[in-house]
Amino acid sequence: MQLRPVLVAVATLAISLPVGAQTPVSRSPLARPSKPGELSAPNGKIEVDVTTGELKVKGGAQFTHEGLVVQAESGSRSPKEATTKISGNVRADYEDMRVVTGEAFYDEKTGEFTADAFRLGRPPFYLSGDGVAGKRAEFHTRNVTVYAGEPDYLSPTIHADSAVVEGDKAKLKNATLRLGPVPLFWVPSYSLDSKNTAQHMKVNGGYKSRLGAFLQTETLIPVTPTFSAGPLVDIYSKRGFMVGPSLRVIDGTPDDDHYIISELKGGYIKDSKVPGPDVNGFAINDNRYFGEFQHRQKIRNNWSFTSSLNVWSDSDVLRDFHSDLYDNNAEPDNFLETNYWTDDMVLSGYAGFDPNNFGRVQERVPELGLDLLPNPAPNTDYFHAFSASYARLQQDAFTSINPAFPTNSPELGLNRFDVHYSLWRPFATSFGPITPVLGARLTRYDSQQNGLVSPQSYTRAMGEIGFDWRLPFSHTWDYSNRAWEITDLRHRVTPVVNYRWMPGGKNGNGQIVPMDNELPIAAVPTMDLSDIRYLDQLTDLHQIRFGVENLLETRDKEYGSRELVELNFYQDLRLSGSPNGNEFTSFYTEFRLHPARWVSFDVYNRIDTESLTAKETTAGLTFMDGDVWRLGLYGIAIDGRIAQYVADWNYQITQTWGVLGRWRFDGELNKLTRQTYGLRQRLSQTWGVQYRVFVNDKTSTREGELGFNLNFDFIGF
Repeated sequence: MQLRPVLVAVATLAISLPVGAQTPVSRSPLARPSKPGELSAPNGKIEVDVTTGELKVKGGAQFTHEGLVVQAESGSRSPKEATTKISGNVRADYEDMRVVTGEAFYDEKTGEFTADAFRLGRPPFYLSGDGVAGKRAEFHTRNVTVYAGEPDYLSPTIHADSAVVEGDKAKLKNATLRLGPVPLFWVPSYSLDSKNTAQHMKVNGGYKSRLGAFLQTETLIPVTPTFSAGPLVDIYSKRGFMVGPSLRVIDGTPDDDHYIISELKGGYIKDSKVPGPDVNGFAINDNRYFGEFQHRQKIRNNWSFTSSLNVWSDSDVLRDFHSDLYDNNAEPDNFLETNYWTDDMVLSGYAGFDPNNFGRVQERVPELGLDLLPNPAPNTDYFHAFSASYARLQQDAFTSINPAFPTNSPELGLNRFDVHYSLWRPFATSFGPITPVLGARLTRYDSQQNGLVSPQSYTRAMGEIGFDWRLPFSHTWDYSNRAWEITDLRHRVTPVVNYRWMPGGKNGNGQIVPMDNELPIAAVPTMDLSDIRYLDQLTDLHQIRFGVENLLETRDKEYGSRELVELNFYQDLRLSGSPNGNEFTSFYTEFRLHPARWVSFDVYNRIDTESLTAKETTAGLTFMDGDVWRLGLYGIAIDGRIAQYVADWNYQITQTWGVLGRWRFDGELNKLTRQTYGLRQRLSQTWGVQYRVFVNDKTSTREGELGFNLNFDFIGF
């Protein structure tokens, strides 16, 4: 919102309402329209004093000018004094703003205006004050109150003796922050920027068997137009006090050429009842703390910085005291990353590190990369791409005495130089387009460390030979269904074949420290040499993938097409590198069902073809009815090690009340591990409240078996 146009409208209420030619006077362009406005009396009458030339409007006046509409009971203008006064229930509307005042006065000679008590609103801000006066681009108000959101009895407000408004910014004097009628704190001066200011208040309370009764608060108050700060204060009846800072910087928006958002929060507690050992079996110190820092920045439109820093005293500090933060960050990641890009190139820098000591973390200190993006090769019909990188990878020695997973791993490390080049060209044939692929990758390993053994330096060269083939078919049906918003149907069927032979991959096995290893992912794995990340544990991949891709879509009523159903099947055949020779290895299924905007169903599955056992499965089913209700069912199962299923339900009973439920089931334990039941209440225009009861499995040693939670949340300004 722009504050200046809001207050300009107050001045414009009293703009000259000419009925004849006047001698031009020097006036502020903000207070004087470029063209005369139109004065009318829809429900009243216009009188002219022939002696003084004064114009009077009574019984209902209306003034319009370039989108501004002003209505009042009466108005008058004196040509001799070059002043205009409009009064009586004055109401001004301009775009999404409304101003209400009793009387306004404008002096054409000086370009100054004044108005008595006023109220104005333009989301998200609402202001009221005893008076406003201004000249040119600067406006002064007295005894002003700024509301966050629509005014009500619980709205946070800022009350000031006076305020000076320039453009989008306001400077307040003797400002007091209030919650409804209750003053919270006072500052001698305060700056407000309607574009960038952000205030956040969060209050969370309840009872947990391991914490006792507790109250958690976090407050952010704008200090400057781009910087907000406040305290994080928690009280736990069984554990003590946790205190720390909460800071936020927001400058610009993601669409701007320059943009910054940084957030820092943390807390410290002298734990009066230290729980049992941490996840590794070691004792936890009573001095417990956590700190989190997130930063995103864009410089121009082609340079970005991102960083994340998480410092914990032990592996369970967030799980014990702030489970909401722990659920989103159970394994903290710490890194610095920068990227610079052009249309053809990306330069990148990355540093991953571990300031904590309770887990095995691979550190990349640093990793530098240059990627030349796919482009036509000069004077040919071929396309090519190139990448080069350097990385220092290291992993500290780590020990865990937890009997469930004892660990004693040595220190690992290496320097890795990696270069890759690929060349390809699509060919159109009567059997569909085919794209031969050639590639090479050269990797150099130095300064390797593996416990007490220091392997020698090693250079590995790999090749890539293959092709990608696709044969698309499609058929269209003239079919319509208003209930499902379907207008015509098109079915696309595409058989695909991908072939890759990568000789040289197993070279160096036993001589290369395995730092980057293959990990399970819920997606069909890549076959391109350039995209393989597990460089340190390769084989001579010789593989062919057969697949069929299906897509059913309809016309979108707004633009293009809308995908209704997608069903893809892929089968991998290992031609060499398998102990049994040629072997069918994995069968993949991808299924996405989005027949309407209120339902979606997504499934991914990988089956080991030889044993016919599911190795990886993820699924999600969602039903929704606008903002009224939502039901989500989600699950993930990985190779007999993980089997987690979640049901999430929300229902809005009225505009004020809603209910919620969440259930988590562990397939390995064959039991419900956590149940949550709650009510949501909209307490006012600016506050939301959640009342939640949660029940944990009896084996939960960290969070307790039963708990109650009361959460107040406000976001405004």
